[in-house]
Amino acid sequence: MEILGMKEQKIKILDTPLGNKISISADFELPEKLNMEILIAIKLVELEMEFQGINIEKIKGTNLIILSSGIIELKMSSIGNYIRFSVIDYSKLINISNEIARIAVIIEELVHNFLNYSDEEKIKLIDIKILKRLDQNVEIEDIFDMSTIQDSEKISYLVLTPENFDK
Repeated sequence: MEILGMKEQKIKILDTPLGNKISISADFELPEKLNMEILIAIKLVELEMEFQGINIEKIKGTNLIILSSGIIELKMSSIGNYIRFSVIDYSKLINISNEIARIAVIIEELVHNFLNYSDEEKIKLIDIKILKRLDQNVEIEDIFDMSTIQDSEKISYLVLTPENFDK
């Protein structure tokens, strides 16, 4: 399968176990600042995966696609195709002034992809745990609206183990 409209990138890549599992594509030339935020997000997710004992060498790779307008066009190359990807809409991401919040968006998509969690509220808690590796003072309310989660659930889910996320 081909992702149409992607531009050749002159970006830095992260030559680490998780960095080597991610192909970064964009339909515009990525700004250096965004490139660095992506690399920070990848490294932080990698550290969490290593902490959880996940063998990164055994996971499937993925595509991280950054789109200037949020529109993606795919071209089938055969009768059936399989593709793993996370997509970021840069036109919305650029409007977030808080760098940590932008990194959180990228982390969230990587967590969906690599840790295979779909529950948005639980993923936000994982994001904060990961972000605390970058900034110990960051609080979940600084990044996300957590008003839909009861306080009792916030406390139990902050112990981030796979058993808590299978409930």
